[in-house]
Amino acid sequence: MRRAFSLLEVVFVIVIIGILAAVAIPKLNNVGEQALANGLNKVLIDAQTSIPPAFVNLVDMELNTSEVHLDDLLNAPSHWTLNQDSDVAIYNREGITARIELNVSGRTLITGINWSGASDDIKKAFQTITGNSDNDYDTNESIPF
Repeated sequence: MRRAFSLLEVVFVIVIIGILAAVAIPKLNNVGEQALANGLNKVLIDAQTSIPPAFVNLVDMELNTSEVHLDDLLNAPSHWTLNQDSDVAIYNREGITARIELNVSGRTLITGINWSGASDDIKKAFQTITGNSDNDYDTNESIPF
């Protein structure tokens, strides 16, 4: 009956842990950038799918005659700046600019994102999410309602 591990067994365990670390660390390296890209993409998609029906409900169905502004329809997430005068919400950090704009008179919602000033890791994360291979990507989607 032995009481300790041999040196060979300890070396094998260390080698296996080293191999696992070499594979896992690069996979976890861009998790923060991917979370940022996913979060911004989700905010824009949520705005595109929720603001037009909320506007129609508020103005057309409830016959609201007072002016409707973006802050009536959107709770701006943290790190977003809401300009109530122009009905624009803007995110501008880490080389990324995203915007949500409500055009009340034209009854359109405009969303856009530009990551041309972002780091290469953030660009790769956005490219993975959007399927767009451009390094300088700018999208402006206009949604009429």
